[in-house]
Amino acid sequence: MLHCQQHPEIFMACLRLIFRMALFDDFNPVILDACAGTLYPLILVEQARYSALVDEIIRKQENLDVASQQRLASAFAELISFVSPGDIAMGTATTRKMRVQFKTNLYAFLSEVRGFLQLK
Repeated sequence: MLHCQQHPEIFMACLRLIFRMALFDDFNPVILDACAGTLYPLILVEQARYSALVDEIIRKQENLDVASQQRLASAFAELISFVSPGDIAMGTATTRKMRVQFKTNLYAFLSEVRGFLQLK
């Protein structure tokens, strides 16, 4: 954990890279399970930075109309909507059930947003 304290930007770099690959690049769906397994703990550990990254991604979609930007924001919110602060505080956010729920939500999220994001 000391390394993470010395280099906090590493979380943001990982989150940014994974979301860029999943949302904008030619993406092999075979690696989606691995992405889910990586994204979920990063989001849990760095919630404030995750929120900042979501805002950044939405802001950078200048070609989207307001309705599409709201649709993107809603999809991001839905991605982690099942996790409560209590789950994180109690340690139940990392149970298998929660990880599976995140993976399910990630598939739905990408299915929802990839199409209209890649039309630019």
